Amino acid sequence: MNAHTTMTPEGNIPIPQDVIARMGLKPGMDFVIDEAQGEIRLMPDAGVFAPDLPRVTVDEFLNRPRYKGPPPSLEEISRLSNEAILRVLLDQANRARD
Repeated sequence: MNAHTTMTPEGNIPIPQDVIARMGLKPGMDFVIDEAQGEIRLMPDAGVFAPDLPRVTVDEFLNRPRYKGPPPSLEEISRLSNEAILRVLLDQANRARD
């Protein structure tokens, strides 16, 4: 779904009410801003939806001990950024080739 909005003179970008309602957004929620290839994506921070799950940084995940075995679980992958997910998928593809 696409929506239209206009940046205010203060630099704020209001989110249309129908998008707020549909997404269940609440005042004070944290968001992640992903900027790539001339696009900006605004996503509710995963911690808002799953505050009880432990957070893992990209460095923590990448520096984990390497092992031969099953790939990381979906729960582990869901806590990662897009960049880290790509690294996990590439690692799995490399292991599959070995």
